[in-house]
Amino acid sequence: MAALGRQKMIVDDAESELERVDLRGAELDKLNLPRACFAHANLDDASLAKANLAKATLSDTTLRNTDLSGANLREANLTGALLDGAILRGADLSKAELQDAQLAWAISDRTTKWPHGFIPPQPGE
Repeated sequence: MAALGRQKMIVDDAESELERVDLRGAELDKLNLPRACFAHANLDDASLAKANLAKATLSDTTLRNTDLSGANLREANLTGALLDGAILRGADLSKAELQDAQLAWAISDRTTKWPHGFIPPQPGE
């Protein structure tokens, strides 16, 4: 987790395999890790505000109460992701795959960018 936070081991534009990692509560604001694979990972209560996760694989990842405000999630694969209570204010989810994603109590606002035609659930849905 410390290496991710410092980004010393991350090569620009390289794909990173971080499947099944447990990063609950991690402070990873402004993380620049496009195309990373976090499939089946646990990022509950983590902070990824303003992170660049464009084209990342977050399928079946738990992101409950995770702060993704201002995050770049364009074209990310969030199939089956658990985003209950996630903070998505100002997040860019345009062209993201949200099939079977759970978004109960997710917090978004007018600056959140959703995939074309996607209708976000209302609180509690």
